[in-house]
Amino acid sequence: RPDGPRGFDLEGDLGRLTLPLASSPMLEAAWTRLVLETWRDFDRFRERDGVVRTSMPILFFGNLRAYLASPIRLLSVGLNPSSAEFPDEEPFRRFPRGEALTAVAPEDRDEAFARSYLESLCEYFHVAPYTRWFDSLRPVLRGMGVSFAGSLTRVALHTDLYSSIATNPTWGRLRNRTKATLREAGVARWREIFDLLRPTFVVTSFGKDYLESLPLGYSRGWRELCRFTHKRSGEPRKRPYVARSAVVECDPPARLLHAPAAQTPFGSISHEERFELGRRLLVDLYGS
Repeated sequence: RPDGPRGFDLEGDLGRLTLPLASSPMLEAAWTRLVLETWRDFDRFRERDGVVRTSMPILFFGNLRAYLASPIRLLSVGLNPSSAEFPDEEPFRRFPRGEALTAVAPEDRDEAFARSYLESLCEYFHVAPYTRWFDSLRPVLRGMGVSFAGSLTRVALHTDLYSSIATNPTWGRLRNRTKATLREAGVARWREIFDLLRPTFVVTSFGKDYLESLPLGYSRGWRELCRFTHKRSGEPRKRPYVARSAVVECDPPARLLHAPAAQTPFGSISHEERFELGRRLLVDLYGS
């Protein structure tokens, strides 16, 4: 459905919503706390230069219910949401509940608010996703038999390391003061959601400086996962494209993939090479 639901009634619909992991009261409380803290961050930072004001924070992109039921959980990581998530002509087209959520006063946000917010995030790939970004990741996911929309039994979510808050300009062009402010809160929130999501795989395609900001420890050193030495045309690359993997110290352990980026994740290798990269990452965990 390209356009998603319209006219969401916050008061009327909240009673029919259930938290994606309501089977555990402790986890339900943890999700509620994380959501409310994330919105408090948004309240603090929304007037900063570069922050998209008609927007809402995005803790993750994807179907949380399907992810939590998935035998393989893949977490992709970017820097922060694009302003394209909130188009000027219709800011909440991708998040139809967003307008009602942003109208709730801070003192009125509660567990029911958190449920509605998480439902809004879960709907993303079934409403109007920003395809340019996510299409660059999909070949890697397909190589692993994974999808964002929950159309396969193996499911991925996308998260952002530095902030859940959309900005214009993009992260690299923000003022240093704005970046420092958002990053301080954002990295801490990212680690919280990482611990709640307990991924099998973490997939990154950005610069090494950003990689070093990941608040993760590794039980073993980096090792080469695959190397592409030629372009699709057969012409040798000036510099080989090398993807590496490491084992993250967490319970259970996760595999971390890092590969260079271009304008989009994995943008300097072909779709076929991205598919092969995903396949090799799966083999790295389970064997051939």
